[in-house]
Amino acid sequence: MTNEQEQCPYYRGVKRIRNDLVHYTKRSILEIKHGNQLWSKFILPNNEYEVMAYIRFCPMCGRNLMEEK
Repeated sequence: MTNEQEQCPYYRGVKRIRNDLVHYTKRSILEIKHGNQLWSKFILPNNEYEVMAYIRFCPMCGRNLMEEK
């Protein structure tokens, strides 16, 4: 594991991969939760959508999320 991977705030759930506010009407959030779950949330004025997928590697640093600590 590289030093960059050890310091990666994304796979540890400290930092969101994406947190965009679009024209003050929509928000798009992408983050890793619970070690290996990639959550995508889209918030509209009247609705909220969430999708989760299991991932094996951090999309930001490439760390194998299935490794034992």
